[in-house]
Amino acid sequence: MPIKGIVVDVSDTLLRPNNELVDGVARFWQYCNERDIKVIVASNHQSSIDRLRQLGYTGAFSSTRNIIGKSKGSPEWVTTPCAGRLAYP
Repeated sequence: MPIKGIVVDVSDTLLRPNNELVDGVARFWQYCNERDIKVIVASNHQSSIDRLRQLGYTGAFSSTRNIIGKSKGSPEWVTTPCAGRLAYP
């Protein structure tokens, strides 16, 4: 079964504390786009999602505490994206 999506945390995985991209993010994003793998970006803070958009990383699902209704770590952070109930940037 092919991979259809990957859930990735923003803080220290995609963005450093100074809001700059972590090394390898551009290659990762390109790899996923070339293979039609959806990148589901998870953050407790909308501002982190907004920063990714400012840097040109769009087209991914965004998942925040406001959308999920609970903090990261709850099962809903996996079940909600799998059910396709996320916002597009």
